[in-house]
Amino acid sequence: MNNRQKLIKLMKAYDLSKQQVSEMSGVPRETLGRYLRGDSKRLSPKNIEKLSSSLDLDPEYYFGKDENDEFVCIGNAYSEMYYYIGQNKNKLSVDEKNQLARFLLK
Repeated sequence: MNNRQKLIKLMKAYDLSKQQVSEMSGVPRETLGRYLRGDSKRLSPKNIEKLSSSLDLDPEYYFGKDENDEFVCIGNAYSEMYYYIGQNKNKLSVDEKNQLARFLLK
């Protein structure tokens, strides 16, 4: 089951429409519709965060690696690193965050 199918299954289980999920999360209905139809294979990190927090989802399960072991939450070469940093940001000290920012901005 891919990530899109997981979200569809969850919405069906709780009888949630695209409109309801959009209103709950703040993710535009059109964006959500494109993702659910498969027209868009990825969601932005901002929309993943909105969906995850509003629906109390585990972002790694719903938006992490799919059944092909492909990282799909962000469509670029740095997606896996970006997602890992986002998931562990609260574990980094202020100094570590500053070092990371300096490194990434080089």
